[in-house]
Amino acid sequence: MTPAEAASILRVSPDASAAEIEHAYRVRARQCHPDRIPNASRAEASAATAEFIRVADAREVLSHPHDYAAAGPGRVPFTAGPAAARPTSSAPPYEPYYFPPPRWFAIVAWSAILPLAIALSFTGGPLPYSALDLLLRLVPLGVVSVAFAITGRRGLFFVLAFLVAVSAIVTFVGASFGTLLVLELLLVPVIGLALIGRRKGRRATPAR
Repeated sequence: MTPAEAASILRVSPDASAAEIEHAYRVRARQCHPDRIPNASRAEASAATAEFIRVADAREVLSHPHDYAAAGPGRVPFTAGPAAARPTSSAPPYEPYYFPPPRWFAIVAWSAILPLAIALSFTGGPLPYSALDLLLRLVPLGVVSVAFAITGRRGLFFVLAFLVAVSAIVTFVGASFGTLLVLELLLVPVIGLALIGRRKGRRATPAR
């Protein structure tokens, strides 16, 4: 990989400053990080990993141009960085063992608990056995919680916050020990999924 090729990968000029190189690297690394496509096939995961490695290599080449000149074209110079001394012209793409990211296990776990919490709220909440409450509050709360945990979209976060606020108001209007306990049980998986969605949303936000 030549400095010109490295600059093209990071989308900077070959004589970019260290700060510009670091900023470009962070932006490109976020864009092509394999964790951004958790449902990817093995081929897609392999391609994302290979692109992520190329971005790291490009950073090394531009950050250590003198070492690159000593190493010669076709190889990344040996440095302490993650892309040290790795051929970039003929080596086949790295094929990683693919495991679901840990956050998916958390989503599945909270999603399994959520129907139980909804059932408890349906039978022992402020409006017991109310089909209207089930359709307008409880089911949307469950669906939006899972959708937000998966996508991290800001719009879903506001909808989720609104539904949680409605649940709290409805519960406190007819407050009793039983309804308050049911509300707490309902909010446990909802908050768990919301925290996952917030982390997903922060990861997806491009660097400024």
